[in-house]
Amino acid sequence: MPKAEKSLRDHLEGEGGRLSVEDARKVLTDVAAGLVAIEGRVVHRDIKPENILLLDESWCLTDFGIARYADAATAPDTRKYSMTARYAAPEQWRGERAVGATDVYATGVVAYELLAGTLPFQGPEYRKQHLEENPKPIPGIPDSLRVLIEECLSKSPESRPSPENLLGRLRDHSRPAPETSQPLRKANSVAVRRQIESERRASAARSENDRRRELFQAAGRSLARIIEMLDSRISSEAPKTDRRPLVWSLNGASLKIAPIQAVGSQTVGRFEIVAYSSIDIRAPIVNAYEGESHSLWYCDAQKCGVFRWYETAFRSRYPRECPINPFALPPGQARLALDLFITKYQCAWPFTGVDQGDEEKFIERWIVLFGKGVGLKLTGSAGWRGAT
Repeated sequence: MPKAEKSLRDHLEGEGGRLSVEDARKVLTDVAAGLVAIEGRVVHRDIKPENILLLDESWCLTDFGIARYADAATAPDTRKYSMTARYAAPEQWRGERAVGATDVYATGVVAYELLAGTLPFQGPEYRKQHLEENPKPIPGIPDSLRVLIEECLSKSPESRPSPENLLGRLRDHSRPAPETSQPLRKANSVAVRRQIESERRASAARSENDRRRELFQAAGRSLARIIEMLDSRISSEAPKTDRRPLVWSLNGASLKIAPIQAVGSQTVGRFEIVAYSSIDIRAPIVNAYEGESHSLWYCDAQKCGVFRWYETAFRSRYPRECPINPFALPPGQARLALDLFITKYQCAWPFTGVDQGDEEKFIERWIVLFGKGVGLKLTGSAGWRGAT
C-alpha cells in the first residue's frame, strides 16, 4: 500500500492549529468527495483529523476500524458505542443507528476546528454539549461557509446536508457570489439559525427525557433488589407471614411498600427527584397510633447529580390529628416542609440512604418495626407511639 505523507492532525499542528479559508475548503472538499464515494455503502463513524491522510496531494478518509455497512442489520457486535467523543454526533451519544449524516456531522466538527482553531465543544461534558448546545459562530469567515458548517452540526440528522450537497456547496464556495444574491443569502442564514436553535431545544428536551428515563429505570432496579432482600428476610424469619406483592401480613400487623412512581421534572428543596415510593407498617390499636409511614425518594439529596434511594418522614404540628406518625408525603406536598417555611408539616429527620451498600441497615430497621407491630397487636398494648 502507498504511504501517506501526513495526517490532517499533523498538518493542522504544523500550521499553528488553524487553516486559511482556502486551505480548509480544499481539505473539506476532498473529505466530502470521500463521503460521496462511500454514501449508501459504508458509514465511517469516526471521522477526525487523525483519520484524514494526505496522499498524492489529496486528503483521503482512512481507518475504517469501526465503520459499518450502511444497510447492515443489528448484529451482536456493532460497536455502536465506539466513537471519539469530541467528534461524535448526537445520535451516537443516544446509542442510535449511525447513518451517512453521522459522518457529515463529524465533518462539520472537523471544519469548525480547521477554521476556528478550536473544537466547537470543549468538554469535558461532551455528551451534554453535543446533545444540548450550539457552538459559537466562527468569526471572520464567509457567511455561506459559516451557514454550511452550522447545517452540518445540526442536532437532527435529517437537517444536515447530504454528502453531494456538501460537496457541491464547497466547490461553489470558490466562486464569488453575485451581489444580487446577498439579500437571499442573508435571509437563508437567519432561517438556518432559527431552525438550528429549534432543533437544539428539541434535542435538549429529548436528552433530558432520556436522562430521567434512565434514572427511573435504575431506581426501579435498585428498589426491586431491596424488596427482594426484605422478602427473603421475612420469609426466613417468619415463614407464616402472608406474603403478597409488596405486602407482608402477620397476626393483624402489615408491612407495605408502595409501587414506584415517576416524578415529573421537579426539584424540592435544593435537589432533584426522579421517583418516589413509601413504606409503612400498620398495627391498629384502639386509642393509639396505628403505625407509621416513611417516604422513599430516588433523588440527589446529599450530592448534586448523585442519585440513590433516600428514606425520610414527616410530622404534623398537630399530632393528635394524625393516627399515622411519622408519615410519608409525596414530593409535591413535602415541598414547603423542605423549603423551611413554617407549615403544618415538618421533616422528621434528615434523608438517610437505603441502597448502595446500606440495604441491610434499612431492612433491619423495618424487620424490627414489623416485629414491634406484631407484638403490639398480639398483646393489645397501646404503646405504638414512639415505636421507632
